[in-house]
Amino acid sequence: MELSICANYLQRTELTDKSAMNMFRLCKEAGFTVVDYSPSSENWEKQVASLLNASESLELPIEQSHAPFNRYKKRSMEEYKVLLDIAFEAAIRMGNKQIVVHGDDYRVQKDGVYDADAAMKEMYELWAPYVDRASAKGLCVAFETVFEDNRAKDAPPNRFTSRLEELKGLIDRFDNPHVVCCWDSGHARLAFTREGMPAAMRELGSRITCTHIHDNYYNKDLHVMPFQGDIDWREQMASLKEIGYQGNLTFEFVYGKLPDCMVADFLATAGKTGRLLIEMFEKA
Repeated sequence: MELSICANYLQRTELTDKSAMNMFRLCKEAGFTVVDYSPSSENWEKQVASLLNASESLELPIEQSHAPFNRYKKRSMEEYKVLLDIAFEAAIRMGNKQIVVHGDDYRVQKDGVYDADAAMKEMYELWAPYVDRASAKGLCVAFETVFEDNRAKDAPPNRFTSRLEELKGLIDRFDNPHVVCCWDSGHARLAFTREGMPAAMRELGSRITCTHIHDNYYNKDLHVMPFQGDIDWREQMASLKEIGYQGNLTFEFVYGKLPDCMVADFLATAGKTGRLLIEMFEKA
């Protein structure tokens, strides 16, 4: 198991030097052996060239990225597909093993009725061309665990794939070994409850080939470091071991704005945390 981090997080910090070379160097010095990075759509080809140069120079592979999602931005479908085209082409050029996507871009109709069958059809048709394109290049499309985020009291469901049967159903409908699952630990905590996480992981089983690792508490999607929330990490690592997981351990932090002088220390702590989790996995 390799230790990885979504290095895009460093763009949110107050680092003076946010070049790919410096960001990747800091990750490597903290003990990360691979990275996850998602270039933005603007000047993406130039970014990919810079990322690959840093990756090759530092011997730090870029194995994972994240496609844009449209649940909150609500771009037109034409604009959204342009962004997806860029994200998939960038992932292919970087030689990624997987690109993480959300299967939740179904829009509930004006009558407010949630139709899981309609959502399945819509999401399958949206992602099928991208699955074909990715699998032809050996790139896996990993549907991420998400959670129901309609917080209105007694509101009906509206987020497709936040239920286990929907997530499994969408993955399995493709009947393609390159369509898999990204186990997002923080999202899974909210979707399945802390107590239900091991059973959900077992049910997903070998579909899980990559991770987004982070913690939370108070039923909020906080993306904090493991052991700073209420997820049982010994149980998580044992569950990953039980299902025969063979992928990386990838941290996904998204909030906060660290001062420059704190970035190296933060990454060192994250690296130490990750190595402890891997040790738990190996001893489980």
